[in-house]
Amino acid sequence: MGYTKAVWSYLLGCRVLLGRVDAQNQPQQLCGKDDARVQGNYTFNSNAWNQDESGWTCLYPSRDNTSNAFIAEWRWQSSPPRVHAYPHIQLNSDVLPVSIANLSQLDLSLEWAMKPSSLIEGLSDDPTTSPNADALDAIGIEANVVMDLFCDADANRSRTPAKQRYEIMVWLGRFGRASEPIGMDQARVTPIVQTVGNAEFTLYAGTNGNGQTVFSWVTTAPLTQFYGDVTPLVHFLPRYGFMPWDTYLGTVQFGSETFYAAENVKFYVKSFHADVKSPAEGASPVDTSVEELPVQTSVGGGAAALEVASGLWTYLSVGTGYFVAMLLMGGLSVL
Repeated sequence: MGYTKAVWSYLLGCRVLLGRVDAQNQPQQLCGKDDARVQGNYTFNSNAWNQDESGWTCLYPSRDNTSNAFIAEWRWQSSPPRVHAYPHIQLNSDVLPVSIANLSQLDLSLEWAMKPSSLIEGLSDDPTTSPNADALDAIGIEANVVMDLFCDADANRSRTPAKQRYEIMVWLGRFGRASEPIGMDQARVTPIVQTVGNAEFTLYAGTNGNGQTVFSWVTTAPLTQFYGDVTPLVHFLPRYGFMPWDTYLGTVQFGSETFYAAENVKFYVKSFHADVKSPAEGASPVDTSVEELPVQTSVGGGAAALEVASGLWTYLSVGTGYFVAMLLMGGLSVL
């Protein structure tokens, strides 16, 4: 029996509607050099800024605005390994740019994972446990997981990629030797360690290829979950004269720098939320005092130490932009 014109119109309408629903449910692919998608207060970016023919990367944002989750899949096989991309999520906030002197909180809530794409489904994607940890080692993975903060004396430039004067990196994971933080290979004394929540971060510093001064706070082991305020890591730098208090924080990002893997890798950001705050009206302002680093003093046995009222310092300066320090005082500890 033939369909009437009305029935055909109805069926075609349903087909078009179903097609639209299917399209809406398909993940968007960001596979270009600088493909981006804005979703609420965040921007997803593939950021394959140093791509070559040795591999590729694609970022798949979730359509769930409550989690801001995404998956980045990649493989690079250049030799020697070098950074090719930084697939990431970026915070879009009306508070930014904000001078560090007016930064009262930078709260983070995040969870991530990483695994070879070939890992059997159902096995844990936690990179700190077997068999996933062994599988990542087997493919020679070179990558890191970092939050990237960019700062500059000029508010507009603090939001301009590669133009900012300072880069502050908070490392939550590191795989392989190629992704070591700038300054880690320099001769140094016992480095400074600061505790935020239950996590310890070691500080390194140096200058990158863009001429930016890079400060890296690095965990000793991967942290696949992090909930806390990282403002103390930022405030430490102007507190001890490594940048001015009136420097602007303009860019807040979280992702993975990808260097090398013999097979495809999946980097999962299962959830991410960031919140930047300035002191509320009537609240106490941020303490913007600056403390000088004491001069190193030699003592018996070739050791270097200096006792001061607030603790113990040892300071070493090697070249432009590089420092390592040790301090025993409130909130800090010596390894």
